[in-house]
Amino acid sequence: MAKLILGGVEYPLMMTVGVLDDMALKGYAVNDIPKYFRADGQTIEVDMDHGIEFILLTAAAAQESAIVRDGTDPAALPALPDPALLRRLLTPGQVWELCDDAILRSVSRTVEAAPEKNAAQ
Repeated sequence: MAKLILGGVEYPLMMTVGVLDDMALKGYAVNDIPKYFRADGQTIEVDMDHGIEFILLTAAAAQESAIVRDGTDPAALPALPDPALLRRLLTPGQVWELCDDAILRSVSRTVEAAPEKNAAQ
């Protein structure tokens, strides 16, 4: 899972179907999501705003998943960082890398055999 790490605090990033829905409402189909934060003709400032927004969408989705799927106590989760703080701390390359990593790690398939199939034959 992709992660944003600030001051030793980890913020997992997960592109869920809900994030895909949010992006579709903005006019970006799944294959076009990278254009949201690296569009031709868009200023780098807008690219960064969109990238940071995407990072926070995927961080919020990961936290919601931890609460619902894993039973994590919401009080145990760190507050998401302020977008202005992320603008001050992250380089453009880091923003793009985090966005790309969140996408790629969320759409890759993981196949695991059932434990009984892993036993020696």
